[in-house]
Amino acid sequence: MISGTTSDALETDRNYTYLLISYPIQVTLPEPVMSLKTISSLEVGTENWQEVKSASWRCLSGGLRAS
Repeated sequence: MISGTTSDALETDRNYTYLLISYPIQVTLPEPVMSLKTISSLEVGTENWQEVKSASWRCLSGGLRAS
């Protein structure tokens, strides 16, 4: 994670994860977001979470539709 960035709160429900972070004013919002996306993607890849991977591929291929 980016230096000076802290995780202040984390909550989850069935379909979503909510994360409240604090970051230095010199850092633009996309930086910690990109960092979190990279870390979570690497975790999914190394942990071999088949359920997450298959849902991601269905979504990318148009298999999941917003209700």
